[in-house]
Formats: sequence, structure tokens, C-alpha cells
Amino acid sequence: MAKPSIFSNNYDKKMRERKKRRKTILTLILIVLILGVAIFFGNEKFSNTISGLIKQNSTGDNIKLVEDDAAITDDVVSEDETKDETEDETKNIDQDTSIDEKENATELTEMLEFNLPSGDKVIATLDINNEIKTFNNIQRDNNQYTINPSKDKAVILDVKTQSIVLLQIDGSVTDITDESYKSSGGKVYTKEAIIESNPNYTWVTSPKFINDDKLAYVTQLPWFKSDGDLYLWEYSISKKNYINKNYKGKQIEFGNLTETGLETYIDGNMKILN
Repeated sequence: MAKPSIFSNNYDKKMRERKKRRKTILTLILIVLILGVAIFFGNEKFSNTISGLIKQNSTGDNIKLVEDDAAITDDVVSEDETKDETEDETKNIDQDTSIDEKENATELTEMLEFNLPSGDKVIATLDINNEIKTFNNIQRDNNQYTINPSKDKAVILDVKTQSIVLLQIDGSVTDITDESYKSSGGKVYTKEAIIESNPNYTWVTSPKFINDDKLAYVTQLPWFKSDGDLYLWEYSISKKNYINKNYKGKQIEFGNLTETGLETYIDGNMKILN
């Protein structure tokens, strides 16, 4: 490209046009280089943006490369951030689903059958949580049963034989009834003989846990009158002994097991057993 003569009448105008053309050529070269890099790295959005700038330049519009580069960079970052957020949300959903499936898998129930001394069978529902089994309830028509606070033991009244039976989570069955009573004079009275002579006699009824080891129950012992008073007794599973609490009444009922002990109502008056 020939340089215009300094003595030319249009020298200034030609120099301005010459500088403008040079600037345009340099800009186009720079754009082509950037476009080539973008195409090489596969950024379609970047390429489309640069192509648009080339079209703008062909119409004589000015190009602000620094600002456009920043905008393009922002767009690329925005796409990456959106992708990361989507991946994080998907990961969280997968984790929540995994936790729910794990919880559902550990919250199971099991039915366990027990054979009572009378020959009757009862079905206990066990809860299984993290492989630990606990008593939930016992299915039977006469629902005189009690479950200890730790829920690893249950005691049920076998009505046919007037027996209290200990059921354990491993399936074992133990008759824990006091089968005889020895008077202060040394005479022994057996359950079988007393009930045979007096079928309406209450040898044992209404067992109820006081804590994990002790349970209370109601009986007419130590007296043998058919219309006698009821008495409150306790039994210790670990010590295997029976204790007369010396509370008597015409009616004895058990209420709730609270932090202070077992609510016990004797002829309407409440006492706490602990």
C-alpha cells in the first residue's frame, strides 16, 4: 500500500483512511486467531459470538474485545456453574433415596410363635431395627400380657392354668408361677390342689412389669377363702423370688408405668410401685 505524498491536497484524509484500514485489518486478523483457537477447543458459543463480531465489523461497527471476552467468559462460567449445581442436586437426591432405602430396610417386623404350658399358642410381633429385635405386641383373645421397658421380655397370663409365663426375644418360654405356698405353720398348699377344690380361686392374675426385672401381680394368697380379699405381690426375674407387698383390697388394678413407678389402684386409692 503506497504512502500518500505529503504535498497532496488530501494528505490528511488519506492518512486517516489508511490508519483506519490498517486498524481494521489488524482487528480482523486478531478475531480470526481467536476464532481459530475457539474452534480448536470446541467452544461453540464462543465461536458464534466471535462470528457475530466479524459480521458487525464488516458493517463498520467498532469492536470492544475486552468487554466481549469478559462476557463470553461469564457465559462459559455460568454454564459450568449450572452444570455443577445440577450435578449436586442429582447427587443429593441419590443420597436421600439411599438413606430412605436404608431406613426402610432396617425397620422390619417378625412374627414369633410361643407354646404356652396349657398347649395354647400365641403369636408375638417383633420389631427389628438395625438387627435388634424388640417386642411390639402379642396377638391373643385374652390380652393379659405385659412388656418390660427394654422390650426384650414379655410376660403373659395363661388363663387356662392360671400361670404367668415369661417370653423372651430368643423364643424361650419359662413358667414363672409360684406353684405352691408355704404357710407360717409350715404347711404347703399347691396351686393344683387349691384350684381343684375351689375353681373360682384367684391364684394369679394381672401381671404387670414394674421395671426390666420386677413385675407385680394380683392373687388371693396368703388366704384361701373363695370370697377373700385380693393381695399385691411382686416377682423378681433375676432373683426368682416372690414378695407379698402387704397391700390388700376388693379390687386391685394397674395403671401406667411412669418414671416414678407403676401406678397401682387399690379400691380406688393410687399407690406407686417401684
